[in-house]
Amino acid sequence: MTHVLLTGFEPFDGSGVNPSWQAVRLAATTPPEGVSLTTVMLPVVFHDAIARLRAAVEESGAEVVVCVG
Repeated sequence: MTHVLLTGFEPFDGSGVNPSWQAVRLAATTPPEGVSLTTVMLPVVFHDAIARLRAAVEESGAEVVVCVG
């Protein structure tokens, strides 16, 4: 089984939702056969997002990383 880390972004600029996170949540409801998914919502602050992404990659052990947004 292939482990995939799928990321989207938190809402910003007063919005209640971020379409990238909505897409990630939707994709996670029906992962492809043979794929296990870990989803992570990233902050919209550049350095914070990079740090959170690095930590998520290490924590999840994902073989593939897909960043949406």
